[in-house]
Amino acid sequence: MEERLEKRCDDIYFPSDVRLGGLDSQAEWLQKEVKAIQRQLASQHQISASITIKCSKSIDCKAPASIDKHLVASINTTSTPDDEQLIQNKMESMHEELNELSAYTYEKIGWHQFSIENILEMLQNISNVIQKMDER
Repeated sequence: MEERLEKRCDDIYFPSDVRLGGLDSQAEWLQKEVKAIQRQLASQHQISASITIKCSKSIDCKAPASIDKHLVASINTTSTPDDEQLIQNKMESMHEELNELSAYTYEKIGWHQFSIENILEMLQNISNVIQKMDER
């Protein structure tokens, strides 16, 4: 793109060939430039058209009702828990999360242990088959 722009500027300020043949080559070059620009514009138009086709609704349209309305309505402002109560509530929720995580972890460990036992059994079977083949 820069090279084309430089060539345009150079040809304007320093005409390379003022003969008729030079003008023909300049006309051909300009036609190529026009076609290149038309292709660029067409591709940009296709890009913007494809964007607008997929996004039929504007982001400026009426926004849906706030998802926080029920949250705001459920907050009890008359009695606010003190720091100890907040800490206790947080610890209880963390304890529940830890129990869920440990149950998940033990389940996964059990599955992996079962898989390892199966692999060990298969390896033992392969070893037995190889040993029998060696004996023959």
